[in-house]
Amino acid sequence: MFDSKNLVNPHLAGDSFFEKRSSRGILLIHGLTATTNSVRPLASRLGELDWTVSAPLLPGHGESLEKLSTTNWREWASEVEQCWHQLNDSCDESFIAGESAGGLLALWLACLQTIRPKGLVLVAPALQLNLPNWKRQLIWLLSFLKSTFPKEKKSGDLEWQGYPEHSLKAVLQLIDLQNLVLEIIPQLEQKILVVEGGQDDVIGPGVSSLLQKKAERSEVKSIFVEKAGHHPMLEKTSQDYVLSEIVNFLQKSLLDLQHYEMDRTSQNQTKTLYLLRHAKSAWDNPNLSDFERPLNKRGKENLTGLAKIAAILNPPPELIVTSPSRRTLDTVNGFCRGMSTQFSIEEEKELYHASKEEILSRIQKVPEKIQSLLIVGHNPGLEEFISWILMGSTVSNPFRVTTSSCFQMALNISVWSELGPQSATLQLMIPGRFSSKL
Repeated sequence: MFDSKNLVNPHLAGDSFFEKRSSRGILLIHGLTATTNSVRPLASRLGELDWTVSAPLLPGHGESLEKLSTTNWREWASEVEQCWHQLNDSCDESFIAGESAGGLLALWLACLQTIRPKGLVLVAPALQLNLPNWKRQLIWLLSFLKSTFPKEKKSGDLEWQGYPEHSLKAVLQLIDLQNLVLEIIPQLEQKILVVEGGQDDVIGPGVSSLLQKKAERSEVKSIFVEKAGHHPMLEKTSQDYVLSEIVNFLQKSLLDLQHYEMDRTSQNQTKTLYLLRHAKSAWDNPNLSDFERPLNKRGKENLTGLAKIAAILNPPPELIVTSPSRRTLDTVNGFCRGMSTQFSIEEEKELYHASKEEILSRIQKVPEKIQSLLIVGHNPGLEEFISWILMGSTVSNPFRVTTSSCFQMALNISVWSELGPQSATLQLMIPGRFSSKL
């Protein structure tokens, strides 16, 4: 329950709020020891533009430092996840913005498989604290002796609301969350805006560079405000500029999404995925490694049939991505004798005995312009992947992928990165034993 008597600037509004307006929405997450007052200036700007806004007060905040010391980052994360689902149920396009520790929670939330924000805004995100290792160790030791330590006094004209001291246990929870987020952010694919202040004494320098390095699949835009500190949305010298830049980013992202959906609808193109297991290989030479094993007599005989299969595939594969083992390369060479259209071949070492997750990861990296793709690989990964991509499960697998088997699937996606379980429809299945009879 919100109780401002223990807070700096108790007269300010800092409780949770949800303002329903339109089908475009944003979840705003405040920082550690703060309240929703920190994100209200942005909420006000977006409210003027008819955005739906949700801003939860994190557990342990807005009450007492003692209460904060009993909470952990999982409770904060659970609260923002619950509020995200409430927001997403009300909106067609939803974004997340977070300040400081709220930026960390925004990153964590965006990495969840069930959460797909259209974009992220991170204001002074606590991705790396301005704390050397010895200070981190000291905080850990002090947490056994005392519960709080004082903050540096904030500027008198800064309308910031929150606790006047740090909770040592809460800072340790923040560090735990930080370590987790640094591990999982390579999963991110959203557009991200990062706001950094040149006078920020809380967050270490180069946060946007770190994010660009870690989240390679995301488009990261950085705004650096030389005279801003840790609260650029509240500080008078930076507030108007920062809020305008954030609003512009969000509005442009919405426009880009609309253009993307229009293009997607107008193109109405379905991706085609082919999966081929290598032909039968030889086991008679014990001096050869598994990677070096060639095709046996039956496998070589099947190549003629595979070439005939290649000739009838519609549409023909534009790109062939294959495991670099000898038996898969020999299979590809035989298969390609039947190809009469232009295509390219890429050898991918990750496909050698790849799991279903590794196969999916490689497919998701295929350029958008490619409409038809052939993957050549091995069992058990291929067999599990086919069942998973068609049915969403590998528990009961009705598809036996024998050597030289070929599968054709229509994918109800517009870009390869959208591929996932149950996103494919089986169009053609040619068991390996049939290829020898063609």
